[in-house]
Amino acid sequence: GTFAFTQNVPTTVTWLGVTASVALGGTMSGTYETDGEALALTASANDLTVAPTDDGTASAIFASETAETLAEWPVTASSFTCDADALVLGLGTEGVPASVPFARL
Repeated sequence: GTFAFTQNVPTTVTWLGVTASVALGGTMSGTYETDGEALALTASANDLTVAPTDDGTASAIFASETAETLAEWPVTASSFTCDADALVLGLGTEGVPASVPFARL
């Protein structure tokens, strides 16, 4: 099937005890395939962005690191759940499991 993703989210995270503030924005579109419980997304256009929203060093570092991750999207999820309005991807980053929820708008 096909997918389209739009994000426009200001967020604040605590990372190694330091607060970082960034804005996530942009769009991505592409195709997806499922194989059992695995989901693979392939981008035809990846225009996702991230920018610090203050002049803090932590925000600049977090924005830079997140931008590298966004450039690698889409990813292959090791598991997923899906219903009419929500998709939750089961991912791993540097050996740490994470869930990434998406909601249909």
